[in-house]
Amino acid sequence: MSGGDLPQASHGISALHLQEGYIKRGLPVVIRELADCWPISQVCSLTSLRTTYGNVKAPVRCSGGSWKRLKLCDFIESLGAYEGADVKPYLRTWNFLEDVPELAALYQPPRHFQDHFQWLPEHQRPPFTWLFVGPRGAATPLHVDIWHTDAWLAQLEGRKRFWLFHPKRRAELVQRGLLTDAAASHEEQTRIKPSADAFEQACKDIPHGMSVLTPGDVIYIPRGWPHQAEALEDGVSLTSNFLSKQAHAQAAVVYMGGQPSPAVYPQ
Repeated sequence: MSGGDLPQASHGISALHLQEGYIKRGLPVVIRELADCWPISQVCSLTSLRTTYGNVKAPVRCSGGSWKRLKLCDFIESLGAYEGADVKPYLRTWNFLEDVPELAALYQPPRHFQDHFQWLPEHQRPPFTWLFVGPRGAATPLHVDIWHTDAWLAQLEGRKRFWLFHPKRRAELVQRGLLTDAAASHEEQTRIKPSADAFEQACKDIPHGMSVLTPGDVIYIPRGWPHQAEALEDGVSLTSNFLSKQAHAQAAVVYMGGQPSPAVYPQ
């Protein structure tokens, strides 16, 4: 693939530097080791989830696109059984704060990512903070996040590879059958699942950025950027979509049921 490495920053980056250098400009960045000291990182390992919260049932996406609520202990213990399988079951977009309320005391939204959804009354805030748990090879196909939101993802265990494409490449990705159009829902977008080899071949000449996250790393994904992720090892990820100041007007219109004006992205 003709892809370049995504920009990187150290865990000492200030919230102001991140805001001015990346979020305000709508540019991605990987922040190494930022999540190492987060309290929730210590309790959301595969071992801890299996032993401490093993009886909790969580929604796992299985073959054929069906969803089943499985005990964490059963699902995590079975991860090794899916080596070589074409379809990997995936515990994705799990609203863990609802199913395991005691984890809320250990979760504090990172100060680096100011979320304007927090300005809404609590009952109106969308539940956009999730855990992903899956085996090696589990993947989230190419898609664009909902409502013009930005996102961050912290890799808590295992390694995960990301591909990101500039928004101006969306039409080309749609034309090649790798991405649905802008009006499609997230569920519809993630139904397109070419194999890893087919994906690499189909987009090898489309400029993009790529990075492998290791435990403790956090990736910032700007609004409007198509992205795909693949687990290189059994692992756990923590992610949240947030409303940045720059996307406030666009996202608010969609949230209220309207149609936003065309977005303008940096070149």
